[in-house]
Amino acid sequence: MPQSIVLFQVHARKLRRAIGKSEYGLAERLKASRPRYSLDAIIRERFPTFIDAVRYLPDCLDMCFAYATMPASRRTPADKVALCRRLTVEFMLYVITSRSLRKVFVSIKVSAFYISVIQFYCICSSCFLKLKHATFRGCIYVI
Repeated sequence: MPQSIVLFQVHARKLRRAIGKSEYGLAERLKASRPRYSLDAIIRERFPTFIDAVRYLPDCLDMCFAYATMPASRRTPADKVALCRRLTVEFMLYVITSRSLRKVFVSIKVSAFYISVIQFYCICSSCFLKLKHATFRGCIYVI
């Protein structure tokens, strides 16, 4: 367990103990000197090298593409949908400017991209298509 999490847990235990014993002066000092909680150690433990982080990138991209195509609702706030849309557009602009797109597979609902991130390592990301089928008034559709 990273050291920052242990320090945070020890501080929370001291604060609970001070409040439980009605030592409010100590509790106020502990609240004021709360340790900073940082995720840097967890991220370094999870992804020790750049290649490990790149291997996890397709899952993140798939989730961003999925949220970018969702409509805004009570469960999916509009600001999160807009943020995912912005991130996916920025990533696709990076792919275009770096010319790292290798293969594309397009089907009715999904398009898959094979992107060369490093010289010998490719990632595959899928994007759900947001297609609206237009119907024309003057046409007769026969299936």
